[in-house]
Amino acid sequence: MLRLNPIVEAKQLIPNHQFGFRIKHSTIDQVHRVTNVISKALEEKNYCGVLLDVAQAFDKVWHKGLLLKLRKQLPHTWCALLKSYLTERHFRVRYEGTITNWKCISAGVPQSSVLGPFFYLLYTADIPTNDNTMIVMFADDTAILSTRKDQQAATEILQTTINTVYNWTKRWKIKINGDKSVRVNYTLLAKLQIKQKMHKLYWLIGRHSELDLSSERLLYASIVKPIWIYGIQLWGCASKSNIGIIQRCQSIALRTIVAAY
Repeated sequence: MLRLNPIVEAKQLIPNHQFGFRIKHSTIDQVHRVTNVISKALEEKNYCGVLLDVAQAFDKVWHKGLLLKLRKQLPHTWCALLKSYLTERHFRVRYEGTITNWKCISAGVPQSSVLGPFFYLLYTADIPTNDNTMIVMFADDTAILSTRKDQQAATEILQTTINTVYNWTKRWKIKINGDKSVRVNYTLLAKLQIKQKMHKLYWLIGRHSELDLSSERLLYASIVKPIWIYGIQLWGCASKSNIGIIQRCQSIALRTIVAAY
């Protein structure tokens, strides 16, 4: 990858909207881009978005399609090397002493490997984009955003983009998980998960807990606290009323731990 990355960067093979598996591109950075668009849209009282989920993303990468794209993107020597790495792979299943015949693997990238995520990023790099919508991706998670004053206009633009993306996924044998793909009209409301976590942990950190204070604090710091500090770069400058909600939840959690009711 050390020798391959300079080629990828020089040719800009991975689009700017893809933040997955890239150096200096974190989930917080991508969420920051999305929240900026949402915040501006909320101020102007318009917004609409769609969240897409790719089913079995890394298991369904079509080898022939991937190799076709690699030939267009990379030098011949690299294509030949990556082809030898990707093809001629076989598998068989062992179950209770019975072993199946060897079968050829014609789809999917080797998981738990360095090249696996790299293959997926190149395979999905040509997802259709247009000037009317904003696409944000983190690996196989995709959001399509459209900002318009009129909700109907935003919906029509989104539908047109979705149709184009659907045709692209069909061509390259990528399956969208319909059950996990949703359309969202964003508002200022948000749900906190802190109370839910505290309720589940009450038997461990409540007044009847047999744990000592140090152990209860450790549970709070490792399970509850990460929920409300995640993305603090984004919500740290929120209004006092919104921050107050989190502070009150934290106070309740701490009073529960020390049995100060």
